[in-house]
Amino acid sequence: MKKIAVIDSGSGGINILKQLFSSCSGCKFLFYADEKEAPYGNKSPEFLMARAEQLVSDISSFFKPDIIVFACNTLTSVA
Repeated sequence: MKKIAVIDSGSGGINILKQLFSSCSGCKFLFYADEKEAPYGNKSPEFLMARAEQLVSDISSFFKPDIIVFACNTLTSVA
């Protein structure tokens, strides 16, 4: 069974999670809304890269996902 983690700065990524849920039956999902650091729009690219790396590390340590989806336009554009 594949494990998929979805990361966003808030709750907007829930729409992507819904699509994945309907497209990937039999998968386990984890949704992480980084509301602690939201909004991302006023953060530097350096901060966002470090934050993304930290989130991936933290999520990987306990969920061990096969796939990580950045459902956040700001993180995607910085990466």
